[in-house]
Amino acid sequence: MKYSPRNYTALSYEDYSPKAKGNDRWLPRGLFWDLNDSNIDFLRTTNGVRYYYNAEGYSISDLFYSLDPNVESPLTYKLILLAKNLNKDRTDVLKLFEAYYY
Repeated sequence: MKYSPRNYTALSYEDYSPKAKGNDRWLPRGLFWDLNDSNIDFLRTTNGVRYYYNAEGYSISDLFYSLDPNVESPLTYKLILLAKNLNKDRTDVLKLFEAYYY
C-alpha cells in the first residue's frame, strides 16, 4: 500500500520500506524503542541468518539529541548517534541497524 501524508494511520508507522526511494524511506519507531530498552529480541530471519539485537543504554535524550539537521538518512543518523554518544554499544548498534536493513 502506498501512503501519502494525508492517509497515515497508527497502523502505518511500522509499515516502512528501507529500500524505498524519496519520502517513503524513514526511521521506524521500533528502532528507537530497541535502542532504549534492555531486551534481547529477535527481529527477523533472512537467508537462514537470525537477527537479534542487544543494543541498549540510550536515553530518549540521546536519541533525540542525535536527530540534528544533518540527519538525512538512517545511515547519517546511525553515524551521528554513535559519534555524539562516544560509540556507546557500537557493535550492537551496528547489528541493530543491519537488522533493520540499514
